[in-house]
Amino acid sequence: KVQCMYGGIIAKVLYFLHKLTKFINMKRMLLFFMMGMYISLASCNPELRSLRVEYALCPVEGVQVINPRISWALSNAAIGNNTQPIQQTHYSVVVTDTDEGRVVWNSSLLASSQSLNIVCETPLTSDTAYSVTVTSIVSTLPSGGSKTLVLTGQFSTALLHDTDWEGTQWLAMNDSDIRNQFRGTFNVNVTTNLKRASCHIAGLGYYVAYLNGIRLGDEENTLGFSTQYQTRVPYDTYDVTNTIRPGTKNVLAVRLGRGWYSLPRDNFTQVLGYNTLGVRSLRVKCSVVDATGRKFPLVTTHSSNPATNVNNNNVVWRVSDGQFRHDHLFLGEIQDARVATTGWTTIEYDDSDWALASVASSDQTPTGAMARLLVPPTKRIAARTADIVHNPSMGVFVFDFGINRATQCDLSIETDGSLGGTVLKLKHSETADADGNIIITNDLGGVQNNNSRVASLKMPMKSH
Repeated sequence: KVQCMYGGIIAKVLYFLHKLTKFINMKRMLLFFMMGMYISLASCNPELRSLRVEYALCPVEGVQVINPRISWALSNAAIGNNTQPIQQTHYSVVVTDTDEGRVVWNSSLLASSQSLNIVCETPLTSDTAYSVTVTSIVSTLPSGGSKTLVLTGQFSTALLHDTDWEGTQWLAMNDSDIRNQFRGTFNVNVTTNLKRASCHIAGLGYYVAYLNGIRLGDEENTLGFSTQYQTRVPYDTYDVTNTIRPGTKNVLAVRLGRGWYSLPRDNFTQVLGYNTLGVRSLRVKCSVVDATGRKFPLVTTHSSNPATNVNNNNVVWRVSDGQFRHDHLFLGEIQDARVATTGWTTIEYDDSDWALASVASSDQTPTGAMARLLVPPTKRIAARTADIVHNPSMGVFVFDFGINRATQCDLSIETDGSLGGTVLKLKHSETADADGNIIITNDLGGVQNNNSRVASLKMPMKSH
């Protein structure tokens, strides 16, 4: 038996034997031998891989296309770089609504080698979980044998129509308001077992969300979207089935940042010609699906009276300030660890002294269409320590990383507690002078380029 990984070597051997048959009287025997070797190569196990919906690799949360396109790949990794002796001759695609347990589209078995952008011909439903099963019949060459391959993946739809957001409200925070922490308290009054739960969150400009103290989304996803907000308002879709608590109290906590949408009005933004598009804004819609497939909306209507929070649709949103005192897309953020609201994302935290949130006025409401954008996130890739650390003067340290790159800094400081109330400033630059001090040459319009953190009395302290 011949292993597939040696396909390249075997091909050269077969070519040599083929030439050799011109000179020896063993042509028929060698032809049989060659055919057996080739069929042995063709018998390597092919497989289906890379099942995608709208180009995103399954599982996918929040596909905002009514008739999504489905793609897959046929591979035989063991063949390496040699020509694959297999090809797809037939395929079928079945899409199943897993919330209700029914098939919504079956392409039937089609004679085709196509595996890219197969359109689901049945319009799908908003905020629904689906499974897609691809069956591919492949033929081995030149023997003509066939094999059936199956690949299954999962995806869910986002809110496919603007009307799906009806009943929800935008919450707003004025530009001068230092508060940026939102807590939404709601009950899930579904008595049967939950099959699935989802949340759709739009936080302008940037946001970080937690459900019952657990971060939603990828911990390493550091930035939000940058888009034409007047045309499209981006939102994210999360599967919170394993995070939500049925039959009891739940808390959705969101911290809002300004990002591109709510840039501060200062000399720096004026020098660059940037405009503030609107105030920091938050919009949320969640839902649960019970064991029977029935769907119940959650977190839609903001209740100004906490006593009315008795059904699934009402949520009490409260706001407060915290350790993030100011943030600027270009100039950094100011933190004060002394006023950090430890545990504010959890259920147990007491927010009774927080103020009730304000519903956005008509002139504060974002105008763009709600859009779920399936784009690769901005993520942390690798850690890098400084190549050189300078101490050019008392209390000043310069960390030279040797290369320009997009980074976030983790600065850890351990003390005996004497730094309480001390202001730590972090400035960024591309160059340094002969003494090791950083040089800031760009015109900032008189606005300082720094990240600041006021140390707390609790040590060791970590500034991020």
